[in-house]
Amino acid sequence: MGEGNGKLMSQEAEQIDEVALFEDVSAIIVRGRQEIALYASRGTVYIFWEVGRRINQDVLGKKRAKYGKQIVSRLATQLVEKMNQSGLFSVPAGIANKLSF
Repeated sequence: MGEGNGKLMSQEAEQIDEVALFEDVSAIIVRGRQEIALYASRGTVYIFWEVGRRINQDVLGKKRAKYGKQIVSRLATQLVEKMNQSGLFSVPAGIANKLSF
């Protein structure tokens, strides 16, 4: 009878450990996903900031040129083609709309 109780307690301990393991691993995954989302968001802001700065400073000379929409439209089309083909980075649709002229 004592042997049976020991086996039962061992099984319960294993179940408790499995529950704790599941909870811990779940928490690790959730934290990791949150970190990824945070870094991805920061990266997106950085990309748009630098792209806008580069276009404004170097292409348009800090002026809102009438041809600016055409330049940005062509640039966006070229970027979408190049970046989406590489599979490393995808350019969001409507990137040209992020800049106002």
